[in-house]
Amino acid sequence: MRDFGRMLEIQNLSVRFGDERDAVHALDGVSFRCLPGEITGVVGAAGAGKTTLLRVLAGLLAPSSGRAFAQLAGEEVPLGQLRPRIGFVSPGGALFDGLSPGELFRYVGKLRGLSRPAIEARVADLAGRLALDTALSSRGDAFTPDRRRKAALLAALLHDPDILLVDDSDADPRPPAGEYLALLRHTADSGKIVVMASRPSGDGASACDRAALLHRGRLLACGAPEVLALTGDLAQPTGRPRPGRPQPVS
Repeated sequence: MRDFGRMLEIQNLSVRFGDERDAVHALDGVSFRCLPGEITGVVGAAGAGKTTLLRVLAGLLAPSSGRAFAQLAGEEVPLGQLRPRIGFVSPGGALFDGLSPGELFRYVGKLRGLSRPAIEARVADLAGRLALDTALSSRGDAFTPDRRRKAALLAALLHDPDILLVDDSDADPRPPAGEYLALLRHTADSGKIVVMASRPSGDGASACDRAALLHRGRLLACGAPEVLALTGDLAQPTGRPRPGRPQPVS
């Protein structure tokens, strides 16, 4: 296990869309910490700010104010410098209909600088854990939503990242397979930082060791999973307008 670092810290993070008068606050002063060896659940209803937060952590979106960084050997390192060590599972999965999963994983592995033998070994291990090994030669358009979800996780873990970000908030409403949650647990237990966005009623929320509860872009509570008992009516969508697609960070 690599001694990557001891903490991922989010400090007073805010993201606003639109002009000053009509700005939509997707995140409003959010602060909490994520520790290695734990699954941190970012939990909230649709429109709470979960996906926005994970996009900031993945380096895909610049915050309007505040910051997110890793504590490494007593030093603060911006997450933008750690992109090669971050794995991101985005909603919708990673498959392309014209490619088999095996072809896609080889392509992703090459982009990550892995050798062909390293790719094959890593794919074989992860596919076995996810019960995908018999489906690697199938076309992506033949995959069920559950298999697409698993394939997206495999692609994100291919380069053995030290920070894994999983946006499961808008995925297939059915609960993820046991193999999927077991691999998230295995990843956290190996000393990695795992952050998973989930709906309050999702199985992902119940699998977390620590929960950050978001509502209308604000952090209501963060701590042991028991804070999810505060959700109540917050499981309903916030009713806030969804902002347009932001420009990615260059």
